[in-house]
Amino acid sequence: MSRIGTAVIGGGLAGSSTALALARRGHDVTVFERDPLPCDKVCGEFLSPEGCREAEAMGLDLARLGGEPVSRLRLLAGGRSISGPLPFRAMTIPRILLDAELRTLAAGAGADIRLGARVSSVGEGELRLGSERVAANRIVLANGKLDLRGWKRTAAPGDRDHYIGLKMHYRPGAETMAVLRDTIVLCFFDGGYAGIVPMDADTCNVSIAVTRRAWTACSRDYGQLCRVIAAECPDVAPVLRGDTAIWPRPLAVGHVPYGYQAWAAGTGPDWLWRVGDQAAVIPSLSGTGMTMALIGGRLLAACLDEGRSQADYARDLRQVFAGPMWRAEGVARILQGRRRRQVASRIADRFPGLLARVARITRVAPGSL
Repeated sequence: MSRIGTAVIGGGLAGSSTALALARRGHDVTVFERDPLPCDKVCGEFLSPEGCREAEAMGLDLARLGGEPVSRLRLLAGGRSISGPLPFRAMTIPRILLDAELRTLAAGAGADIRLGARVSSVGEGELRLGSERVAANRIVLANGKLDLRGWKRTAAPGDRDHYIGLKMHYRPGAETMAVLRDTIVLCFFDGGYAGIVPMDADTCNVSIAVTRRAWTACSRDYGQLCRVIAAECPDVAPVLRGDTAIWPRPLAVGHVPYGYQAWAAGTGPDWLWRVGDQAAVIPSLSGTGMTMALIGGRLLAACLDEGRSQADYARDLRQVFAGPMWRAEGVARILQGRRRRQVASRIADRFPGLLARVARITRVAPGSL
């Protein structure tokens, strides 16, 4: 049985950023990524200014990776459409390129990247990949929104209806893309919300968070769900037409525990650590998930490098992420329910600066980094 220093399960943003930071500090680190080739994942592909700075500090060239600027927000809720400038400039980045580039940087720093390596289970000081066993001094769970058997995250308090995450890329035509240019669109409907962002001159990303109950009411049919969304938010109907979809079916992930916080769930065994969505799951409407994955990787690597405890790591995570998560969850609750959406949209329409204020308070505060 081979032995390694740190095993990172998952080669996405959180896992690769952790591996990169550890490798640059001289640590023996191995990343186990189940997918053999770069692939798309359920993700809004939106990177806040803090995330852009974090990525660039790691050595990523976002412009070369196809970063698309975003500086406006459009809210569709309660039968209204409210638009305004964001209080910052952000970017959309293709995850399929960003993940691959970050793994390349980690490998260049000395991390061992094993693609097509599916970890089936972990135990104290050991992980299994089918019949292969690998001993590790410590194990980092960076497997995103998916749970590893035996190490499932607990639901957030009061969360009785986990969300389903869906993602589809569309090519809706030049006229529609001109409207979407430089803009993130958030539309709310009974049972969830959708975010639409431009990925390039021709393509946009539609990411949907829908409750299990609402998904079941649509017979788990993506086309029917799109019709439900378009009925409440008619402005997005030109995007959600089936004939403009690029993929034959959407990417999907089930049982997303929005609101999960590892620091509130209690510390685990001292050999097991969590990062990214395994450490905290913020509502997607905040546009902060990718940023939290990158920052979380840096925080975890620093903690491991300095020999600090899980309690120290939990305090770091809480200090940086708890505030934005609490505020994002509050916004999501306000916009649940048709009556509340109508009231909230009337208020937002009356006070134009409110959208920018909400966008600002759900970001990771620069001073906390």
